[in-house]
Amino acid sequence: MSGGGRSARAVTVFGVSALVVYVAALAVTPTNAPNSKSTGVRIAHYAAAHRHHLLAGDLLAALGLALLVLFAAALYRMIRRAEGEDGWLAVGSLASILAGAGIFGVGTVLLTTAAYRPAADPHVLRALWDAGWIAYNSAGFAFAAWIALVAAATLALRVLPAWTAWLGLLAALVNFAGAFALAKGTGAFSPQGSFAFVVGVVTFVWVIAVSLAAWQSGRPAAGAG
Repeated sequence: MSGGGRSARAVTVFGVSALVVYVAALAVTPTNAPNSKSTGVRIAHYAAAHRHHLLAGDLLAALGLALLVLFAAALYRMIRRAEGEDGWLAVGSLASILAGAGIFGVGTVLLTTAAYRPAADPHVLRALWDAGWIAYNSAGFAFAAWIALVAAATLALRVLPAWTAWLGLLAALVNFAGAFALAKGTGAFSPQGSFAFVVGVVTFVWVIAVSLAAWQSGRPAAGAG
């Protein structure tokens, strides 16, 4: 298999694996989580009652993030090979995903800390909870840049089918908008509002679309030796 074929297969493997792990993280995370209006005492009770499940979910989220970075690294190799050494789309996409993953990872650490120490001062737990979710949403700027650059490379270099680029531009726009989800209360644009869920769904629809397209592009042509 050629280097391009190996990179394409890696895109598929890591993309699908990231989705599976994130679905598992959601599956083990308890429902009825505190929102941006909940008191620190409410967060403390929730974290104490579900400590093990929350820790498991946060660790799975961290693993899923690592797999997403590997997915992006494989995409970087595909783009880099297509545009050559003088191009900047590959480097820009890699820098963007690393920035986004760093911010998102900080959010995961903050929420994990809240679950790890549920008996801490309720005001501290409230601050950790807010900071964790705000970090998640703020990562949307970098994730939007990453997806948009991959989409631009797809349209310019044809590393993947063009339809994945148009889907990617939609995902980039949704991620960009999600970074502004800072409204108080329980509305769609609160840090834990329904729009945050929409961002995650649209992003992973794009990830799976790219994964499937990469798998198809990495297959040997009919009759190839």
